[in-house]
Amino acid sequence: MESIIKWVSYLDGGKNVIPSINEKYYPMLKIKGQTSIFNWSIVIVNLENNNDLTTISQIYFLVDDAPHNILVTGLEFYLFEGSKKVAEGKIL
Repeated sequence: MESIIKWVSYLDGGKNVIPSINEKYYPMLKIKGQTSIFNWSIVIVNLENNNDLTTISQIYFLVDDAPHNILVTGLEFYLFEGSKKVAEGKIL
């Protein structure tokens, strides 16, 4: 699924450098607005940079038994490295 991702700046606690174009990145996914604990490892591949902190990216689950059906247009999500939020995004 294609998504737009807004990365948290390094000064605000985000990554020092966002993943390069076509580089695979493996954060944890949390669904925006969901109150129950929901953590899945996903794969992010940045396809293009819109500006310094916004990318158009491919997003998909790392494992086959993940709930692939939730990755639908309009889904809003957060990306985490451990407990640190590094980005938020929306599936296009």
